[in-house]
Amino acid sequence: MEWTGQMILAYLEEDDTRRVLFRTRPLVSAAGALTPENLEDFGQEGYLRIAPDKQEQHSFKERMRGLGPLCLINLLEATPAMGKIRPNKNYAPGRGEVNRFIVYSDTVQALPDDLVYEVVSEERGLAPLTRKYFLRTGGRIAGPFCQSGANCPVSHSLPPDCDRLFLVEMPDRTNRMFYWPQEQPARKAPAEPEAPAKEPAASPAAQEPAASPAVPAPAPAAAVPAASPAAPAPAPLSRAEAPAPRPAAPAEAAAQKPAAPAETPAPAPAARAAYAPPASARTAQEPPTFRELAVQVKESLTEAGFNITLTQASELVLLCVCAPRVQLTGSCLADAHLAARTICSLFPEDVVVLSREGEHGNGRTRLYCSDEPTVPQDGMRSYLESPWPVCCILSGDAWPSITRRTPQKLTAVRSSLSALGREYPPQVRAWMDEVSARIRKAGFPLPLQMRESIAAYLAFAPRLCGISHDDALRAATRMWVLPWLRFSGIRDGEILELVRA
Repeated sequence: MEWTGQMILAYLEEDDTRRVLFRTRPLVSAAGALTPENLEDFGQEGYLRIAPDKQEQHSFKERMRGLGPLCLINLLEATPAMGKIRPNKNYAPGRGEVNRFIVYSDTVQALPDDLVYEVVSEERGLAPLTRKYFLRTGGRIAGPFCQSGANCPVSHSLPPDCDRLFLVEMPDRTNRMFYWPQEQPARKAPAEPEAPAKEPAASPAAQEPAASPAVPAPAPAAAVPAASPAAPAPAPLSRAEAPAPRPAAPAEAAAQKPAAPAETPAPAPAARAAYAPPASARTAQEPPTFRELAVQVKESLTEAGFNITLTQASELVLLCVCAPRVQLTGSCLADAHLAARTICSLFPEDVVVLSREGEHGNGRTRLYCSDEPTVPQDGMRSYLESPWPVCCILSGDAWPSITRRTPQKLTAVRSSLSALGREYPPQVRAWMDEVSARIRKAGFPLPLQMRESIAAYLAFAPRLCGISHDDALRAATRMWVLPWLRFSGIRDGEILELVRA
């Protein structure tokens, strides 16, 4: 399938953490959703293996892990001769490599905030995968809103029959809706004849697949469309056709004797900034978002040797915000302490590791370590004073390789959560009332402080951790309610009856 000249929203996953292998599955373009039939050339699963571009051999892992679950495959300025998508020489389903094609990593970019928006249903309660999203309530679609409580007021509404709304089937067979305001870019022909002149090495690379990683360095910049960060959604694509005036640039600058700057006209750098990866556009003073903190926790714990997903890392960050104390349970006590120290190294002002009864955290979230998902005997008094959630982190087989990271603060996240307010769909409120009433009737009521932490978790986990309300209920039961009931001496058979939905 030929996709040059297009931008494609895609799902990104690290399918092999030990070998640091990433792959991406195209979901939707400005022309519409991609069906399984559109992806049949890529194999049964519809993924492309991501091959590191020669220019980022050393930064590939960190950048891919920082992109999140969605990315942009940007082929707007690509040509077929560049071979950005080509057959995978390592394709071997019998040995586990089921991805028939590769895509080079310079085309896999961070999803710009104002290019495409997920439309989330208030009834379903799913967390949006895009930083900015529209909210669907009944037949009304309004937005965009920003995650993490950022200042992003409602700007306009969309009609339910808007032809820029696309229903997409995700890799897990669930359906999500996306709003892509811009039309498909109309220009392809101007870009193709210019590519050989700007990138003389493209032809040899296309003739010799073995040397394919040696894609010319200007390709990533050329693949970035021009746009204005503050402009309405339709504007970027109209400005993306900026290559048309490029032939005039040398004539206008002839008096200054340009070296060969056909690809660097004056307006291009500012325009390209709209589609640069977020990390390059952030200022040092701007606090990281909740998702960025979760990505750092995941990267740190993965490098420390733990098997942890981005969802689990997000839950850990949320627990450190919602609960005054958290128990980390590892495969062994030593690994639990390693996980706790790793988290503390990221948030030294907000988190502290406790090793003995009676220690105080001086206002910080206190981490207690154990090798069992039960409250240890030496922590009984503290648990009665302030019952905490129990979170399990499993050790992996890799050898730890810990990177020293810049310390972060949870202050901005705490402030944004307090500003968001708490809202629960009917099924969550019913569970909170019914289960609490059953446990109270059995003679072991949930303490108010525990209910406060559970309520905060249930309000924010679906919005911030990428899980459904039902998954959040199961996690709250596992981390708070089960340890409390076991601590109270209730047998497992009776516990199942008390916590049933």
